[in-house]
Amino acid sequence: MGKGIRVHWVMMLLHLVAVVIFTRGFLLTRTELPNFSQCDDVSQSPCFFHNQSHNQKRCWSKPAIDKLVIIVFDALRFDFVAPSTFFQEKKPWMNKLKLIQDLAATNASSARIFKAIADPPTTSLQRLKGLTTGGLPTFIDVGNSFGAPAIVEDNLLHQFAQNGKRVVMMGDDTWTQLFPHHFQKAFPYPSFNVRDLDTVDNGCIEHLLPYLHRGDWDVLIAHFLGVDHAGHIFGVDSGQMIEKLEQYNTVLQNVVEVLESQSAPGGLHENTLLLVMGDHGQTVNGDHGGGTAEEVETSMFALSFKNPPSSIPAEFGTSSCGLDLDKRNICISYIQQLDFAATISALLGIPFPFGSIGRVNPQLYALGGGTWNFEDSLGNCQNQPKLNEWMLNYVNVLCTNSWQVKRYIDIYSASSVIGFSHEDLLHIGNIYAKAEERWSHTTKKLLSYEKESCTELLPALKRQVEEYSTFLASVAELARSKWTEFNLKLMGTGLGIMLISLIIHFLAIKKVKEQYGFSFTSSGDSGISFGLIFACFVGVIRACSFLSNSFILEEGKVACFLLATTGFVKLRSSFMKKKMILEAFVFLLLVTICRFTIQFGLSKQAPSSEDMSAYPSWMLGITSLWSFVAEVLPVLALILLALLLNKAISRSSPEGMWEYIIMGTGLSYILIAVHWALESNLLDLAWVLKDVGSNCIPQLVYAIGVGQLLLVAINQLFIKQKSSEGSRILSTKSVAMFSVWSSTVIILLGKQGPFIALVFIIGGYCIMRLDNVELDVKDGGSWNLMLDPVPVTQWSLFAVCLFFCTGHWCAFDGLRYGAAFTGFDEFVLVPQAILLTMDTYGFSLILPIFGIPFLVACRGQTEKGKQPILGRLSLVYMIYGLIVATSVTATILCVTIHRRHLMVWGLFAPKFVFDVGLDSEIGNGSNKELAYESMKKQERQGGFKANYFIFAMMFLDNIGFVANMVSLVLYFMFVIHFDISGSATTTTNYLGTAFLLTIVGGFISDAYMNRLNTTLLFGVTELLGYMLLIIQSHYKKLQPLPCEESTCVHGTKALLFYASISLIGLGGGGIRGAIPALGADQFNYKKPEEHKHIASFFNWLLLSITVGAVVGVTFVVYVSTRVGWDIGFIISLCCAAAGLFIVALGKPYYRVRVAGESFGGKCKELEGGYASKLLDKAAILPKGVDAATTSKWKVCTVTQVEEVKILTRMMPILLSTILMNTCLAQLQTLSVQQGILMDTRIGSFDVPAATVPVIPLLFMSILIPIYEFTFVPLLRKFTGHPNGITHLQRVGVGLVLSAISMTIAGFVEVKRKHEFIHHNHKISLFWLAFHYAIFGIADMFTLVGLMEFFYREAPTGMRSLSTSFSWLSLSIGYYLSSAFVELVNSITGNFTDSKLGWLEGRDMNKNHIDYFYWFLAILSVLNFANYLFWANWYTYKNDVTVDEEMLIKADQVGADTSQSASASVSFVSKN
Repeated sequence: MGKGIRVHWVMMLLHLVAVVIFTRGFLLTRTELPNFSQCDDVSQSPCFFHNQSHNQKRCWSKPAIDKLVIIVFDALRFDFVAPSTFFQEKKPWMNKLKLIQDLAATNASSARIFKAIADPPTTSLQRLKGLTTGGLPTFIDVGNSFGAPAIVEDNLLHQFAQNGKRVVMMGDDTWTQLFPHHFQKAFPYPSFNVRDLDTVDNGCIEHLLPYLHRGDWDVLIAHFLGVDHAGHIFGVDSGQMIEKLEQYNTVLQNVVEVLESQSAPGGLHENTLLLVMGDHGQTVNGDHGGGTAEEVETSMFALSFKNPPSSIPAEFGTSSCGLDLDKRNICISYIQQLDFAATISALLGIPFPFGSIGRVNPQLYALGGGTWNFEDSLGNCQNQPKLNEWMLNYVNVLCTNSWQVKRYIDIYSASSVIGFSHEDLLHIGNIYAKAEERWSHTTKKLLSYEKESCTELLPALKRQVEEYSTFLASVAELARSKWTEFNLKLMGTGLGIMLISLIIHFLAIKKVKEQYGFSFTSSGDSGISFGLIFACFVGVIRACSFLSNSFILEEGKVACFLLATTGFVKLRSSFMKKKMILEAFVFLLLVTICRFTIQFGLSKQAPSSEDMSAYPSWMLGITSLWSFVAEVLPVLALILLALLLNKAISRSSPEGMWEYIIMGTGLSYILIAVHWALESNLLDLAWVLKDVGSNCIPQLVYAIGVGQLLLVAINQLFIKQKSSEGSRILSTKSVAMFSVWSSTVIILLGKQGPFIALVFIIGGYCIMRLDNVELDVKDGGSWNLMLDPVPVTQWSLFAVCLFFCTGHWCAFDGLRYGAAFTGFDEFVLVPQAILLTMDTYGFSLILPIFGIPFLVACRGQTEKGKQPILGRLSLVYMIYGLIVATSVTATILCVTIHRRHLMVWGLFAPKFVFDVGLDSEIGNGSNKELAYESMKKQERQGGFKANYFIFAMMFLDNIGFVANMVSLVLYFMFVIHFDISGSATTTTNYLGTAFLLTIVGGFISDAYMNRLNTTLLFGVTELLGYMLLIIQSHYKKLQPLPCEESTCVHGTKALLFYASISLIGLGGGGIRGAIPALGADQFNYKKPEEHKHIASFFNWLLLSITVGAVVGVTFVVYVSTRVGWDIGFIISLCCAAAGLFIVALGKPYYRVRVAGESFGGKCKELEGGYASKLLDKAAILPKGVDAATTSKWKVCTVTQVEEVKILTRMMPILLSTILMNTCLAQLQTLSVQQGILMDTRIGSFDVPAATVPVIPLLFMSILIPIYEFTFVPLLRKFTGHPNGITHLQRVGVGLVLSAISMTIAGFVEVKRKHEFIHHNHKISLFWLAFHYAIFGIADMFTLVGLMEFFYREAPTGMRSLSTSFSWLSLSIGYYLSSAFVELVNSITGNFTDSKLGWLEGRDMNKNHIDYFYWFLAILSVLNFANYLFWANWYTYKNDVTVDEEMLIKADQVGADTSQSASASVSFVSKN
C-alpha cells in the first residue's frame, strides 16, 4: 500500500500545481481597502498652494464647476458619436447623434468629443465601479457581475455625500445597488430584462428635464439602457438601434436647450458641466465583457457653459482632427476611463477616492476650468497672471494626484497579500522621488518668487507636469499588468499539466486494478465492460456540456438528467435479473424529486423573487396554511434520521468510542430541534432566546462536532482494529463520519437539512444496493473481484444534484452568506470561512467523500482481511477523483476558450472557482464584510473585552505547560530513566530554556511580526512538540530501557525526546514572550482612564495562568501519573490547541501594534560599553560622513541609544530577582521528589506527589482578587500611588517572602528525615504546604511586579522584548539551580564520609537537602540587600527628562546633519 499512497499524493500534487498555475494566469485579483480620503489628508502631502488666503475655502483643489450633469448611454460605441469620416467605411448607425457633432464643430473651445478607453472586463457593473473608484476592477471584484453588491471602498459617490454634494440619480438600478445610501433622490428602474428597450429610458426622460429646472442638486446622473439592450437582442446594425440613437439625439437637444437657457451670468447653470458618456462599447453582435477594441472603446462628450476657453498646448493632451460630412473641422481627444474619478474630483474640489490611480486629464480639466487661454499667453508675459493661475492650479492638482496614488500603492502593498513585487515598487518609487525632488528643489522655489520671468517659469511647470504624468502612467501600466491582463502562458501551462495529470491518473487506476486483480467485467478478464463504456460516456457528456453557457446555467438539470439515465440503466438490469426492483424505483423517485427541487431553486435567482426569506430551497413552496406542517416535518425528519443512523451503527456492532460518537449526534439533533422550536413563531418562545441567546445552541452543536472529531482521531491513532473485520470497521467508520459532520451541516442548511440528509442516505443506499444487481454468485469467486464504475459515476452525479438541491448555484450570489453567521453575530474570518464552506460543500463534497466507503463496505463483506478491502477502496477513490478531475479539466478548457466571452466573469469564472474549490468568496468576495468590520473596528478594539480571549488562552495553555513543569521530573525518572539529579537538572534545563526563549518571542514580535501572529506561530510550534511527546510516551519501543547510568536515553530515542521537549519549550517560551505585551497593548497608556487598568491586567493575567496551573497540577498530573503519560500529554495538546483557536478568534478586537525595528543587531557600536557617554557615541556621525548616505548599521538613531540606556538601567533589577527563581526551581524538583517519600494519602485517596504545587497556586488564585479589590484600594489611601505600592516595592516583598520560604523548607526536610529514619514514619505530604504557600504569595508579588515594571518602563517599540525579561529571570534561575546542584555536589563531596555531595545518589534520606535549602535562604537575604541598593538607585521613566515624543523629535532633527545629531545626543543625555 505504500506505493499506492505515494501515487495518490503525486496525483494530488499534480492537480494542485495545475490548478494553482492556471489560477495565477486567469483569476485576476485585487484587495479592496476600507480606507477613505478626507479633506484634511492633503495637509500630509508636499503640494504647494498658491494664494494661501483661499486655502480655507478649498479641500484638495480649487473647485472649477458648481454643477455636473452626467448622462450615461450604456454600451455607447465610439462610432456612434464620432463622424463617419473618421472611419474607413460608413455604417448605418453612424452620424445619428448629430447634436454632439454640431456642438463639437461650432464650439470647439467649450465642447469636446473624447475617445474614452475602458479597461476590461467591460460589463456595466465593473465599468461603473471603475469609473467611480478610479481603480481597475478584477475578477474577485466582479464575481457578482450580475448581482451588484454594494461598493464599500472609497468612490466618487461617497465623496459627493461626504462633502455636501447633493446627488440625484435616474435610470439603471445598478447605481442604487452599488450605492444604496448616497443619493438625495433616486428613480431606479430594473435593468435585467434586456428585451425591454424603453422602460429605463422613458423613466430617465420623465425625470431628467424637470430636474434640470430645479436647483436642489449638485450632481445629476441619468443612465439610459436602450442602446445596450438593443445591441444584445438585435445587434448594432438594426432598425431598433438606429431608432434608439435618434431618440437619444432628441433627448440631448432638449437637455442642451435647457442648460443654455439658464447659463447666463447669475443663471442656474452658469457654471455647469455636461458629460455625455458610455460605460463601455459593444461588438457588432451586441456583446461586451471582453477586451477587444470595439468593447473597450467608447465615447465621452463634454460641454461647458462658461465663456469659451481656448485650447491647451499640444504637449498637455492628445488630439486628432478631421473634417465631418459638412466639411467642418472636428478634433477628438483621448481619455482613459481610469482618469474619470480623479478629473471629476479635481473639477468639483473634493478629495480623490482613496483607491484612484488615474491622472487628472488636462483637456477635460481645462474645459471645465474656465477662461484660461494658453496659446494667446505663450510668449506674452502680459497675460502671465492668468497663465500662472491655471498652470499653478493644474500642477498643484497633479502633485496632489501623484501623492494620493503613491499613498494608495504604499498602503495597498503593505495591507494586501496580493501586493506588488519589490522591484515594481522600487521602480515607481524612484520615478515619484524624482518628480518630488524637482518639485521641492526647483518648481516650488520658482513659484515662491512672484516676479519670476515667464520664460523660466513655463518650462519648469511643463517639466513638472511631465514628471508627474510619467509617474502616474507607470502606476497605471503596472496596475493593468497585474489586474487586467490574462497570462496565457500560465493558463496554457496549467491546462497542460492538468491534461498530463489525467493521463497519470488513468495509468495509476490501471496499475492498482492489476495489482489487486480487479476487473471491470463479471468474468474477471481484463476486457472492457458495458459499465465502463457507459460511465465514460456519461462523464464525457457532462464535461462537454461545460462548453456552453446555457448548459452551465442548467448544470443541475443536466446532472439530474444524466443521473436519471444511469437509473434507468440500473432499472433495466433489475428487471432482467428480477431483483432490487424496489431500490431502482426508489432511486428514480429521488432523482425526480431532486429535479423539481432544482427547478424551484433556480426560480429564486430571479431578482423579483420574494421567497428568499422563508426557507433556502424546496421548503419555500409551503404556504402559510401549512406552516404547522412546515415546522413539524423537519423535526420528524431529524428523528427518522437518528433512527436510521442508530440502526446502521448497531448492525456494525460498535465498540468503545463509536457509541459515544452516535450519542453525541443524537444530542446534537435534539439541540437542533430545540433551536428550531425556540425560533418558531408558532410556539412563541422568543422570550427564552433573550435569556440563553440565539447563538448558544449552534455553538454547542459545533463544539460537540469538534469533540466527536477528536474521538475519531484518538480512535484512529491509538486503538488497534482487527484486520479480519475490515468490512465492519469500514462501515462503522463511514457511519461515524456522517454522524460527526451531519449535525453541523444540517443546522447550517436550516429546516431543509434533515430532508437533504435523508435523501443523501436513501440515495446512497440505493446506489450501493444497485451495485450488486449485476453480480451473480453462480459465476464463482470472479464476481468478488469485479468493480463497476457506474455506481461511482452515479455517486458523483448525485453529489452534484445535492449541491443544487440545497439552494446553491455556481455564482457568488448563490452563496448563502447567512449560514456563516449561524451561531455568530459578527464576522470573524476563520469560523465564518469554515461554516460557509461546510454549508456550500457539505452534501456535495464533504459527506460524499466520506460516504464513498459505503460502496466498498457492501461488496467487502465476503472479503477476508484488510488488503482486498483497502485495494477496492483505493481504486474507488481514484475513479471518483478521475471523474472530478475530468470535470475540472473541462471547466479549465471552457474558461480558457471563453475568457473574453460576455459571461466569463458572471458565469464561467465562478463555475471554475466552485469546481476547483477555491472558496474565493471568503478571502476576497467577502471583502465588503471585512471592510465594514474594519470601519467599526476602532470603536470596539482593546480593553478588557479583547483581553478575555488572552486570559482564556493563557488559562488553557498553562493547564498543560505548568502540569509539565511539575510532573516532567517524574516522567524523566520513571519513563526516560534519569537518576534523581539527572531528572532534576534536565527539568530545570528544560524550564530554563523555555523561559529563555521568551526573548526570541519578544524580539520577533517587536521587530518582525506583530504580537498576535508571533503568538500563533509559536503556538503551532508548541502543538508539534506535544505531538512528538505523545508518540514517544505511547509507544514503549520509543522509550529507553532502565540502566544504572545517570541517563539511559541514547540515539534515535534521544533525538525524539530532545526534539519534543525543545519544540514545546520553544513554543511555550515564544508565546510567553509575546502574549503579556499583546494584552497590555489593549490599554492606551496615554489615556488616564485606560492607563490605570494596566496593573489590573497583569493581576488578572497571573490569575488566569494560576487557575490553569491549578487544573494542570491536579487533574492533568493525576491523569499522567495514574492513567498514562500519553493521555496526560493529549489533554495538554487539546487545551493548547483550544487556547490557540480562542486567541485567534479575538483578532477583530485586538489593537495590534505593527512590528517595527528593535535595537538588536542594528548598531555595532552598542556592543562595547555600559556608560552613558559611550552609548552616546553610537549616535554621533564621524567627521566627514554624510548622514544621508550612512548605513543604519554604522550609526544609531538617538531613540535607539536611549532605548538601550533604558534597558541597561533595568538590568540590575532583573539580576536581583534571579536567585528567587532559583529557589522556585527547588519547589518543582527537590520538593516534588521529597513528596514521593511522604504520606500522600487523604483518607482513601492517594494524592500524586507532583500535585503538591497546587498549594501555592490555590493561595495565589485566592489572594490575587483580594489583592486587586482590597489590598490595593487600602494602600492607595495611605500611599497615594495608583497601584497601592510601586512596582519595585512589590518585587521587594516577594524577595523577602522567598527567603522565609526556603528557611521553612529546610526545617520541614529535617522533620521528614527524622521521622522516617528514627520512627520509620512518613509525615504527611501537606507539611510541604507551609513553604509552598509562602512562596506562592512571594511569586504573586514578584512576577506581576516585574512584568508591569518592564512593560511600563520599556520603550514602546521594545515592550514584548522587555516584558520577556520577567521570564528571563525565571530562565536564569532554573539554569542557576542546575549549576548550584552540580557545584554543591562537587564541593560538599569533599567533606562527607561517603564522598557524595549533599544532593548526589538515589536515596534522599542520605542526602542533605535541608542544608541546601538553608544555603539558598542565606543567599536570598544577601540578594535582598543587593536589591535594596539598586531599587533605591533606579529612577522611574516618568521622572526622566526626555520622554518618547522628545526622542522622536530628536531623531528627526538628528537625521538632517551630523551636527544636529550630536546636539540631540548631548540634549537627551543630561540625565
